[in-house]
Amino acid sequence: MKFTIDTEADAYERACEVVNAAYGRPARPHLAAPLPLARGEVWRDQERPGAEPWSEDLLRAWVRALWGLSDPALAVYWLCGRPGVAVRSYALIPVLAPGAGRGADCVKRHRTCINQALRAARSVGRNRMPFARNEGRRTYTAAPQVARIVLDELSKGPLHAEILERAALAESLAEDGRTA
Repeated sequence: MKFTIDTEADAYERACEVVNAAYGRPARPHLAAPLPLARGEVWRDQERPGAEPWSEDLLRAWVRALWGLSDPALAVYWLCGRPGVAVRSYALIPVLAPGAGRGADCVKRHRTCINQALRAARSVGRNRMPFARNEGRRTYTAAPQVARIVLDELSKGPLHAEILERAALAESLAEDGRTA
């Protein structure tokens, strides 16, 4: 038996469906409707039914945990500046190090950045960042309600001016086509 999964076009969930069908197993049932948010909840990952919900207070505490971390704060700012848009994880490399390419040092910096943001999430009692994550496509998507709160809290932090400056540089390089 042979089958092909295009990791660029197929989502992780679709790949699982193909493998299950190939072995005659039933496909994983999808939720018919999103689970309603409980009072005080701002966001819950609908793709992971057991995922812990995020409240506004937790989101703000998470952002405050990022205040001293320049790269993770910039990456979060970049993701939240595109609410509802799936941003490829490795698309953050030229944002973190504009014009530096995709060498081993840039990839290490990217991984460190993601790990620091995850540690900040764990410091407020969550195992994941408050973004929808598509494992197959390696993307993060910030929900508009999450983005609004996160951007507001980032604007109060000590790195806000630096984040705006670095984001503007990355944006201008992207417009000129000079990103990695």
